[in-house]
Amino acid sequence: MKTIKDKQLLVGADFAGYPLKEAVCAHLRAKGWTITDVGVTDPSVEDTENMFHRIGLRVGAMISEGEFERALIFCGTGMGIHIAASKCPHVHAGVVESVPAALRAITGNGVNVLAMGAFYVAPQMGCDIADAYLGAELGTGYEWWHNFYEFHKLAIDELEAFDYEEYKKNGFKVKHLGDYPLSLESKDDVRFQLRGDGGVIVPEVFRRFGRDGFGIRYRFIGLIRQNGCGGEQSDKQGQEHRHGMTQCAKNSACCLDTVFGFHLHFCRLHALLTRHSKITKQ
Repeated sequence: MKTIKDKQLLVGADFAGYPLKEAVCAHLRAKGWTITDVGVTDPSVEDTENMFHRIGLRVGAMISEGEFERALIFCGTGMGIHIAASKCPHVHAGVVESVPAALRAITGNGVNVLAMGAFYVAPQMGCDIADAYLGAELGTGYEWWHNFYEFHKLAIDELEAFDYEEYKKNGFKVKHLGDYPLSLESKDDVRFQLRGDGGVIVPEVFRRFGRDGFGIRYRFIGLIRQNGCGGEQSDKQGQEHRHGMTQCAKNSACCLDTVFGFHLHFCRLHALLTRHSKITKQ
């Protein structure tokens, strides 16, 4: 098998994914990767064998047969080609459009075929996604989280062993290969505090997000729940509590929905949003 450790990578793209594939491959070759391309190599040549789903099946088969450890695939959206690859045994495919998603695809789900869509992913982002994905393994960055690796490895093993006919005969119940408890844990305390002048003291984990990005969604949601904020709140007048960068001026609690997709609930956030309060380090 050609492995990531040996910097061997399988790629495939249709005509729509070709430009993004070329940018990512050039980036990886410059870093010493050996690329095996089984998709479109000349978009000016019409070849029906290079329809997105046929390339997806081709790449998936090579993963199934143990020729390569991992692959990157590209089409317009990343979705069609990933669906095709997923039809092959032992393929765990995912579609991503951001670096945090790419990291979680491998660290939490053991994705061995990663898809990107050239309609939505810019070349530089594609290169960053590839670097993040190829530089991590199952469990990377979550060593502090009790049973994180074991819990997700169990899911992969059960999916590997899955047989639909057996599943059907068993009353649509999954045959357990084991069980590992997993609870939401926080590596850092992420509580926000208001200063007397209306500013907000930002926890270290939030400031560090740009550097690691690992597990932030779960850390925040876990502490939010522990702090008693259920996510949907309303003021005394029954006004609906809004999500996102908007907020209800009269509410005593607001919600910030960041670009990374997690929600932060804490009291009087509108002080920060409406008064442009200065954020300081803790």
